[in-house]
Amino acid sequence: MEVLNYSDFKITEAMLAGHGKRLANYIVDVIVFYILIILIGVVYGLLIAFGGINGSPEDFDAINPFLNLLITVSIQLSYYSIMEYKLGKTIGKLITGTLVVNQFGEQVTYKTALLRSLSRMVPFYQFSLLGSPCRGWHDSWTDTFVVDEKIFNEQKEHFHNYKDLGIERND
Repeated sequence: MEVLNYSDFKITEAMLAGHGKRLANYIVDVIVFYILIILIGVVYGLLIAFGGINGSPEDFDAINPFLNLLITVSIQLSYYSIMEYKLGKTIGKLITGTLVVNQFGEQVTYKTALLRSLSRMVPFYQFSLLGSPCRGWHDSWTDTFVVDEKIFNEQKEHFHNYKDLGIERND
């Protein structure tokens, strides 16, 4: 019995999420990020008030700017890396029906998800999404793609069906 090689599957431009969906992903994920920051602040405040932790709400004003940056970056890296590695999508991508995959249409590794997240730290990376096709630096630097999940799944199913029948496609 012949073992079929599915690594021939490639992402096409037709599968890519468009500018509108990418913008919606960004807006929703920024909102989620700020909600996470607020929740962490609330938990910290509750721990001060009821948990016996020494401190006061005024401690937020006195926080070291470097520590503040470190906490903020850690939360952002964790959110994107964990969500994209575990689910292939963030909350924004979940809402818009998009998905992060590698060049073969497979789930990204944790290392790739982390590198995507680190790439988002480059100033003005959002402007890299304005080109056509809609791929940002964090996509191209990590050989990943944000695809429309419905179109992607249909195309991947067609590919596998053709492969199962032994038919080569040239599109």
